[in-house]
Amino acid sequence: MDSKLRFDKHISSMVSKAHARAALIRRCFRSKDRNLLFRAFTVFVRPVLEYCSSVWNLHYHCDIERIESVQRRFSKYIGGLSYVTYSERLNILHADSLELRRLKSDLVTIYCSLHGLNALDYSDFVTLCNSSTRGHYSKQFSRVNSRAFSFANRCVDVRNSLDNRIVSAPSLYSFKARLNCVDFSKFLCVT
Repeated sequence: MDSKLRFDKHISSMVSKAHARAALIRRCFRSKDRNLLFRAFTVFVRPVLEYCSSVWNLHYHCDIERIESVQRRFSKYIGGLSYVTYSERLNILHADSLELRRLKSDLVTIYCSLHGLNALDYSDFVTLCNSSTRGHYSKQFSRVNSRAFSFANRCVDVRNSLDNRIVSAPSLYSFKARLNCVDFSKFLCVT
């Protein structure tokens, strides 16, 4: 991160590395099978774009688009999908946008910290409201973007919007499964 607590250099490095790996997949695989090519992308490229995303997750639209451009470009390369819109390509490939995947990853991290499945103590970041509605959490006030868009604050609104059935899932597996049924479009920039 730089002196303004931004991750621009990290994002640039990560995106160029991911584009290079995606180009290698396009050159090395002779097959045009959609499932095989996208599986190679998910195994070799997506981890580069998602590693520790809870720490560096972005709120600037231009940065979100830069990261999304890797999957957008690769999915366009896959046979027969070059003239289809990005959202239609994702539907055909049964995939989520990278932004949505990062959002779900944040929610899973919150779930794990609230249920003692990781070492992160979420109560250090947010406080429980004194209302009787679903045990919502409240944000901590911030005057600077680095705190306002930090992990805890950016996730509170999304978590509070979830239905009680999802928030009170008995296991991590069921929580992840229930997240797949939620429409997060109002929290996303990429369409």
